[in-house]
Amino acid sequence: MARIVVWGAIGLGSIVGMFVYFNASRASMDVWRQVETFGSKGTTVSGTGCVSAVLDWFTDECAAPGRICLDAVPRAMGNCLVAQDRSEDCVALGNDTKPSQWAFDRCRERGIDKKARKPVKESCTLAWRSLDTFCKSGQKGVAL
Repeated sequence: MARIVVWGAIGLGSIVGMFVYFNASRASMDVWRQVETFGSKGTTVSGTGCVSAVLDWFTDECAAPGRICLDAVPRAMGNCLVAQDRSEDCVALGNDTKPSQWAFDRCRERGIDKKARKPVKESCTLAWRSLDTFCKSGQKGVAL
């Protein structure tokens, strides 16, 4: 009887594991395709417009499990920002070292405060930090 229970648990665990793996793999490919579209969106919006577009995508459209969407935020920002020259945005942002609270203050202006869900807060601070690192890198890319 013990063998049946052990082999049943192994079989069920394998099936669940395969389901989770293939679901995450498919979701990751879907998110990658969505991230690619930010290159065209970036041609029509400012740097702060990229932040808004990425955050809107994160909260409204990205439905991948786990951290897949959150990990895609810097990549989406990078695709959006490289679409055109962001010199004006970078001058307005400044090249100084920002305190750790800086990105969260920008999020609070957008209405994301400490009561917001953790992934929403993280995505917002990641987006603003991506814009900052993009400017500091000489418009070459964002820190992933």
